[in-house]
This record gives sequence, C-alpha cells and structure tokens, in this order.
Amino acid sequence: ELNVLNRNDELSEDWQLPMVMLYTLRNNKVSKILLIPEYSDVYDAYWTPGAENPRKTDNLFTHSRHALRSAVSVKQYDFMMEKYYGFWEGKYDVFEEVMGDDFVFFVPGNSSLAGCYQGYNGYLEFRNKLLGMTGDKYQLMIEAFAASDTDVFVLEHIYQNTIYNDTPADVYVLMHFVIEDGMIKRANDFPVDAAEYEKFYGQSQKKGDAMLAANC
Repeated sequence: ELNVLNRNDELSEDWQLPMVMLYTLRNNKVSKILLIPEYSDVYDAYWTPGAENPRKTDNLFTHSRHALRSAVSVKQYDFMMEKYYGFWEGKYDVFEEVMGDDFVFFVPGNSSLAGCYQGYNGYLEFRNKLLGMTGDKYQLMIEAFAASDTDVFVLEHIYQNTIYNDTPADVYVLMHFVIEDGMIKRANDFPVDAAEYEKFYGQSQKKGDAMLAANC
C-alpha cells in the first residue's frame, strides 16, 4: 500500500508511508492482519507528536501506482525464483550479474544487521555479517510471493540459530525487490516483527548505523 497521510496539527504536510498488509486466511476468513511499515523510522515519527519526518525530502514511492492488471508478473516471478534457486544451490554469486554499482540493500531498524549496503559488494558485506553470527543451522524458505512488472515481494521464513543462542528460531522477513531493465535496483529487507528480530540478532551498538540506515 502507498499511503499518503497528514496529521491534524500539520495539515499542509503530507507523509508518504509505504506499507505491506499481510493477510492470513483460514476457512475463507481473515484470521490475522499484519501491517508492516517499509520505513519504520518514518512510521514511528508519524505517530510521535512533534516528531519531524526523517525522510521529508525523499520520494518513498519508487514507482507510480500500478493498475491492478499488473499485480501479477510471471516474468518477474521467474526472474527472481531463478536467483533463489541459485542461492539454494550455493551459487551466491547468482545475484552479481543483476546488481550494479547503484544497487542498494537496506535493512531498517536498530539490529546488528541494520544499515544501507551499496552495490554487490555491499550485499556480500551483509551476507558475511549474517553468516558470521549464524550457528550450525540455517534454512531459508519462501512462504509467499507477489510480483508486478517492477516490484517483487517475497516473504522469507528463516530457520536458524546463532553463535549467541544455540536454540534455532523462526525469523520472518519481507523482501521488497525493485526491478528495472533486468537489474535489481533496490532490496528492502524488513522484518515482520522488528522487536523479535532485534532480540534475536542483537541491537547495533554503533550510533552511526541508525543514521546510515535513515539516509538510505
């Protein structure tokens, strides 16, 4: 969802709040709705009286609104699943050919993994940081997938332990890939439950990380 909101004390200022609504269905009825803000810093600031928009000058709607007929893209599904299958086969460089120097990998929040990673080397930096804290168990599964001609959303189910906690845990993240001309321009990696995510991976002790992520 691409939401534009203002606040009753600042009617002249519009806030852009991209969100993902994740619906769980049981017996043809909605049993759970999760609202997942893509930019948690903006979302938190909006609901904090007197707080300023940390991304006031940014356009958070990467592309214009899509017609519903483009809500499902077989082309981008095949494109992205090819990359995931390569990842599962241990071919981690499968992403290298589709990530240019302008590629951005963004992890919001204040976890030890949070930050703004630039280019394919930035993606490798994130992967190495994640693997450096992973224990002897790591499995990535896909729970849900949605794709348009320019945007791909993948709900990842990660089952792993860490060097700090030997007990494996289920971690859910929502990946938002922005695709242009056969290249991945951006990947937002935002946790379904930010509090549990930061508890599991630990909070960043570097004050600069939050500032870096806020400028991503």
